[in-house]
Amino acid sequence: MKFLPQIWIGKLAGSDLDSFRRELERLSNLSVSEAMELPEYQELKETLVEKNRSLSLYAVPNPDDGTVKVVLQNYRHKFLGIGYMIADGFLFESDGKVSQLPEEELWEYM
Repeated sequence: MKFLPQIWIGKLAGSDLDSFRRELERLSNLSVSEAMELPEYQELKETLVEKNRSLSLYAVPNPDDGTVKVVLQNYRHKFLGIGYMIADGFLFESDGKVSQLPEEELWEYM
């Protein structure tokens, strides 16, 4: 989570931040073939503790080069559709290399 500004992390505290970090750790240890098998979108309700938060997983395969972009997004609802959102993710390459996505790649998920 090196790209997440501290102010965003501060808005997502406690057990749900721990859930976000645990899920990121799990995702970073996937193989490329496992990342390829992820659904394009999945809401991970079972990992959340509080009802006003959502944790979503995006897997975007690129068939041209065999890579898969995997993004984890956490949204905390505050009031009337206003809330805080953070995202982090990885790029899985066909040669087995896994690298953290640059901040620019994450903006469309925040």
